[in-house]
Amino acid sequence: AQDVVLARQTLQPDFPLGQVEIRLTRTDDDWYLEVRDSGTGMDEETLVPGLLDFGTSGWSSTSVRNRLPGLADGGFRPTGRFGIGFFSVFLLGDEVELITRRYDASLADGRRLPFDGPSPRPLLTPVPGQGWVPEGTTVRVKLRKSPYAMQGLFNRTYDERLPELARRLVLENAVPIHTWEPGAPEPQVLRPFSLASGAREEVFDRLYPPQAAKGRAGEEKFRLQIRDDFVNRATEVRDDKGQRVGLAMLWSNWRHQGQRDYPGIVTVNG
Repeated sequence: AQDVVLARQTLQPDFPLGQVEIRLTRTDDDWYLEVRDSGTGMDEETLVPGLLDFGTSGWSSTSVRNRLPGLADGGFRPTGRFGIGFFSVFLLGDEVELITRRYDASLADGRRLPFDGPSPRPLLTPVPGQGWVPEGTTVRVKLRKSPYAMQGLFNRTYDERLPELARRLVLENAVPIHTWEPGAPEPQVLRPFSLASGAREEVFDRLYPPQAAKGRAGEEKFRLQIRDDFVNRATEVRDDKGQRVGLAMLWSNWRHQGQRDYPGIVTVNG
């Protein structure tokens, strides 16, 4: 989703800053997770080979490059490389719907691609009733489990909130990410952030966010102590070109041992 927003900004320099939206909604007893972007969107010729060819990134295909001329010359460098991002959604549920419209296409060119599991062949159709389809792409999945259930979406969070989940999963982002929860009057926004350029305290808070849940005052005090050590002692890790690619430090105090919430973290292409 971030890639297509950055691609559109490359193709349309006057395009206002795009964003990614993550929504959690509930209908009766069913929960849905939706990710929407304001990026380039897809037409049929891009959608079928670019999205459905498992194991091959659409960005590396000749057809996508030909249909979006100017990307390479504009310096666009996608993070997606393996062609598995879309298919990972089936880990969350079997019923998946994708709606997309290319950024420079007409309203009649919106397309819908519904799935009932990863195996059956989906049917690509125009949007029913030619309803209004925003530029970009929306992926919506009916969750197999409640987000609050054991092994549900919020299993790795403290406060069982969507913004916290986004912070834990998205360690850095190039475009704003808006998270919407059921009944929320407005979204919470995850601002763009780079691990390669953020200040030490900002990097630490992004990787190990404050623990605001009730009853965790002692753990938050411990987090702040480790944070102070990190800010004072972290060393920059640089690549062969002298560019900072990370921060690292070695613990020298036994109180840092065995803390499951403070593992070392390595990112690859974001």
